[in-house]
Amino acid sequence: MTALNKTDKARKRAGEQARRIGLGAIGQACLTPECWKRGAKTLEEKRLGHIPPELRDEYRYLVNKKRCTAKEATAIILAQHEKNMADFRKSLEAA
Repeated sequence: MTALNKTDKARKRAGEQARRIGLGAIGQACLTPECWKRGAKTLEEKRLGHIPPELRDEYRYLVNKKRCTAKEATAIILAQHEKNMADFRKSLEAA
């Protein structure tokens, strides 16, 4: 069946059937603003998963405005994160 479905005739038939039942319109109707936001968030998690969430805006600033490379910006952000965590640990010990 897989080999049969790969033929030009089968692909044309499937395309015609999809157009006939309106699959394109159904797909477009599903693209709501909420869907786009969810997709953007998923993509951000995939691309910036190694950057702490609270420092992602700073990372974007370094890459987009200051024109640092991604590697340089990552190093700067991770160093800042370590400093923030060290300060946090000190504040917990003092309390």
